[in-house]
Amino acid sequence: MLTRVGKGETDPGAVEKLTVQNLLDDLLLDYRVSKFSTVDDCESRVRLHLSPAFGRKTIAISIHEAAETPYENYFADAQAVFLNHGGRPHWGKIHYCSVDQLRAFYPEWEAFWDMRRRIDPGGIFLNDYMRKLSGESI
Repeated sequence: MLTRVGKGETDPGAVEKLTVQNLLDDLLLDYRVSKFSTVDDCESRVRLHLSPAFGRKTIAISIHEAAETPYENYFADAQAVFLNHGGRPHWGKIHYCSVDQLRAFYPEWEAFWDMRRRIDPGGIFLNDYMRKLSGESI
């Protein structure tokens, strides 16, 4: 985990605060960060059911790693910090959340899958990953 604690630190939340700040500092200085931007509350414009910004103002931080480099620990550490601070992972990118966790993060999760079933009842546009998320056995 990316944690730095100063000598004599007494604030009980200091480790977590420093962890978040150091993670962000490391991300901003790291070539693996491709985007750090604000995203408007998209609900006011259009209902993007599975947008990570749905229903709230959001800052998007995308982290990447070279395909040949082990990334699991780096991504898992970053995800733990982001989730601990109300982060919502992008469901279509690498994450370590269960379908039940994703359902809890995305208020319109079921509405999206209901719409998908109406538009694509045969599951033609489902790949293995989407089928797993949908819970369907098509």
